[in-house]
Amino acid sequence: MVECSCCGSCVLEVKRPLSIAHTIQSHENLTYLVKEGSNITLQRNHNYYIQIQGQMAICNKQWCDFFVFTKHGHHLERILFQKDYWEKIVSNLENFFLKYVVVELLTQDIKKKVAHTETSSGMKSISNSIPLLAISTCKPTKPTQAKGKKLNKGRKKVEPKPIYLCGSCQQTCLEIDELDNNCESDYSIGCDKCRKWFHWGCIGFDGMLNMDKWYCDDCEASKENSL
Repeated sequence: MVECSCCGSCVLEVKRPLSIAHTIQSHENLTYLVKEGSNITLQRNHNYYIQIQGQMAICNKQWCDFFVFTKHGHHLERILFQKDYWEKIVSNLENFFLKYVVVELLTQDIKKKVAHTETSSGMKSISNSIPLLAISTCKPTKPTQAKGKKLNKGRKKVEPKPIYLCGSCQQTCLEIDELDNNCESDYSIGCDKCRKWFHWGCIGFDGMLNMDKWYCDDCEASKENSL
């Protein structure tokens, strides 16, 4: 939250993309920024925009300062609350909850189908052969090390498991075989400190890791502040 003597209070959303830490941010290296005329803005159909609208609605605020920064520059944009837009999002969330979540909680049909499929096919887990840092494993375990090369796109046995939400957009981190388009931006990676999971696209991650451990923006910032 931000307090201003002339503008009042508002929501503050800060992004520090590690993938471009050594260059200036722009619409050319961040997928969620777009150039409109001479201005650079947050894409209105991106998950970050939905996230910000939700934050303003929950906090009952009318505007949000969206701040993206690296060591070489920053982008600051004031985003206003759109009541009509947010009401449509809420309606979609309610429909999804009633149509899918409630039905599964009451019937557990999906859980039963998965268990039946595994039993009838004699599937065996191959999770031990998949690097824990591999894309969208979404398991609450410590990611393994990977240095300077693309992460293996491993597949693992589908089994009933907890749901892990992206620490940025709050959408579910899915397994590879659960993705409709197998888009790399929907893959996910886990933070070695706070154990939160994040979509690649939400944090600007490209699959390259040149360090033993990976930390999310918040944990990286707290680590630097403690030095």
